[in-house]
Amino acid sequence: MKQDFYALQKAIMDFITSEYPAIAQGSYRLAPVDKAVMSFPNFDRERGSKKIVFFDFARYTVERLTLESSLVKGSCDIYITLRGSDAPEMMSGEIAKYSTVFFSLIEEHTTLGGVVDYAGIEEIELYEKV
Repeated sequence: MKQDFYALQKAIMDFITSEYPAIAQGSYRLAPVDKAVMSFPNFDRERGSKKIVFFDFARYTVERLTLESSLVKGSCDIYITLRGSDAPEMMSGEIAKYSTVFFSLIEEHTTLGGVVDYAGIEEIELYEKV
């Protein structure tokens, strides 16, 4: 079994970041994010951007199905981060809207444009402060 995890991760991130702006604009008139990064959130490194989406590909499991096939399952934590001086209620509302957009995108495109067999969301956790 040959698997290129970097290419897979990049394809997932690229599909999501290319497809979400249409939903964001249509649903809530949200502006595009400034940057998408394949990493755990690092605010020191990303000081210049106000709206960043971090894609943290944390874990893969491999289940052998036969001698010639395997089932690869992976997880990705998506962190939608906003930096600014708006009121906390405004920032919390905007994060909830972006979360809704990303949720809708993944629910509507469960193969992420053919990149994976199935994608789904298991948990959403909203933080007001970092």
